[in-house]
Amino acid sequence: MFIRRKSSKLRLLKFFLIFTLILILAVAAYMIINSPLFTIKEIDIEKHDISEASLRVNCATDLEVRQASFTLGQNFLFLDTDKVVENLKNKFICIQNVMVEKEFPNKIKLNISGREAKVLLISLSYKEATISSNLENIATPAAQDYSDIFFADDEGVIFSRGDSNINLPKIFIYEKAINLGKDIEDLIIKVVKVFDKMIIFGIDTKSAKIISDEILLTDTTPKIIFKLNGEIDIQLASLQLILQQAKIDANTLEFIDLRFDKPVVRFAPKKK
Repeated sequence: MFIRRKSSKLRLLKFFLIFTLILILAVAAYMIINSPLFTIKEIDIEKHDISEASLRVNCATDLEVRQASFTLGQNFLFLDTDKVVENLKNKFICIQNVMVEKEFPNKIKLNISGREAKVLLISLSYKEATISSNLENIATPAAQDYSDIFFADDEGVIFSRGDSNINLPKIFIYEKAINLGKDIEDLIIKVVKVFDKMIIFGIDTKSAKIISDEILLTDTTPKIIFKLNGEIDIQLASLQLILQQAKIDANTLEFIDLRFDKPVVRFAPKKK
């Protein structure tokens, strides 16, 4: 009987000690969470530009960035940095990357990088070009024909109003509204990929035209037509082979149309 009573008391004591420990931990956690020592009171912001053509992170003031980060007053120890990054990138389209640095016990630093413009998108309000047009002879629009000008990056994001004085390839888009955001990102990604590859192939592209969302016509020598709703990688591979063969044969190319299974190629007459 004595042994049973002693065993019951030990179990009760053990239960009491465990309960007390849990209570102490809960109180300690509550005090830490609500302690002003760990309440975020300061946010430093550092903005980085990549180049002249990159975003000068000017779509938001430091005050707006602080407010949109929703970090002031939060607990330092339990701050969800991924959520901070998501909030800022969703709020300000000009921001490409955000790094959150935590400085114990109640300060954070936001390192913000802007988007790097790869092309200028220029909306043309009039209709000059169609797929049925003589594509080779479509003239490059003059400055007075420009409607809206925007910067776009290699992710296809149209993130800011553009400046035609910036030295970037110009993409003229006929009869299509251009809006900030990602409404034509797939199209832009393909065009930027084409431009990057053409530089590797030794062709410098200053401007090009997008016609009916299907055709890309480059203002280069030779002029080149791409089918944007086709396999761009296959077309680029064909272009590389054509350029290599023309170099071997000492031929001067005037025109390449890559829309077909068998590309159409025209050479300049050889000098006698």
